[in-house]
Amino acid sequence: MSKECNEVACLNYEKATKISPPSQGGAGGGLLFSESNSFDMLNPKRTKRMRQYLRNNMTKWEVMLWSDLKGRKMFGFKVRRQYGIDNYIIDFYCPELKLAIEVDGDVHYFKNKMDLDARKNQRLAQENIKLVRLKNSDLSDDYESIVIYLEDMFKARAHELNKKLKKNSD
Repeated sequence: MSKECNEVACLNYEKATKISPPSQGGAGGGLLFSESNSFDMLNPKRTKRMRQYLRNNMTKWEVMLWSDLKGRKMFGFKVRRQYGIDNYIIDFYCPELKLAIEVDGDVHYFKNKMDLDARKNQRLAQENIKLVRLKNSDLSDDYESIVIYLEDMFKARAHELNKKLKKNSD
């Protein structure tokens, strides 16, 4: 796969895969930076500026979800936004449960993005990170049901990893 440098995506890093801006439903994650043999897996420095950019330019649905995930609202588990794992940036990540949440816009239906997503899925699975993908259209159709679905995912993952649920702060 050829790599192009997008001004926003590169931010003085080595070549990054071309992405759409968040305002067009892209960039919420899945950026692939150049491969490296030596790297810090969690929040690597090479993705820091892009993670900051994505946190400051979240999509409508990312903002709404963040309001329901931040502050340990999901059974006391800390959730981070625009979190770096290896060469990828995840929309939301709960380190304690190794649970990643991606909000996918229309850009995820393009072949090159689907290939990147498949690589991301595979890499996260290698680290025993469970990935939950949410479509913008599903969030738009029934947001409350998606939040309930995520609560169920947090409960199931906690049970799977023998982690205790804390009292929900709502």
